[in-house]
Amino acid sequence: MAVKTVDLGPVIGPQGPRGLPGKDGAAGAQGPKGAPGAKGDTGPQGLQGPKGDPGAKGDTGAQGLQGPAGKTGPQGPKGDTPSLASVVDAVYPVGSVYISVSDTSPASIFGHSWEKIEGKFLLGASAAHALGTTGGEEKHRLSVEELPAHSPTFLLKNKPGMDGGYAQQWKMYFPADAWGQVTTPGGEGGFFTNELGSTVGKNTPHNNMGPYLAVNIWKRVS
Repeated sequence: MAVKTVDLGPVIGPQGPRGLPGKDGAAGAQGPKGAPGAKGDTGPQGLQGPKGDPGAKGDTGAQGLQGPAGKTGPQGPKGDTPSLASVVDAVYPVGSVYISVSDTSPASIFGHSWEKIEGKFLLGASAAHALGTTGGEEKHRLSVEELPAHSPTFLLKNKPGMDGGYAQQWKMYFPADAWGQVTTPGGEGGFFTNELGSTVGKNTPHNNMGPYLAVNIWKRVS
């Protein structure tokens, strides 16, 4: 069966009125970070903040130059003149020793009481010589213990003489207390004599002082 085509003309009619807007769609993904912009101008200075706590103490600096000397102040009043007694007590207190080559006693110069020391040297006190002690001697006689070590000998001879016999010589040696025959020459008779038994020396005390200068010495006692 044959189909018949009919021209109906344009099928699109006039545009109708605009419809209501639809709802917003969901937000899209964030895009990549953009490049930094150029540095902006410096803003005005802000207000001053509150005062901070003090810092730790710093090291001491180098000493500065000395300033000029000040003017001399006025002279003070004259002090009291010390008495002679106070000066003597300060220079020669009780127990002090005064030495002089003059015969003038310090008592006539300074007053007070002084004791004259005669015939003695001064020796510094020590553990062996206590302060104020005296000792020593001007002359000394040697004792046997103080003699130098030595060996004296005595000679005894048998001389030719009355009874015939031999002439002999003997010596006594000390400290061994031994007899030793020295010679035995021929001869007629004899008798014994001690030829070296006489005393030698005078046992006189000897001077025990070195060179000296004699001075006057006084000790203050009060």
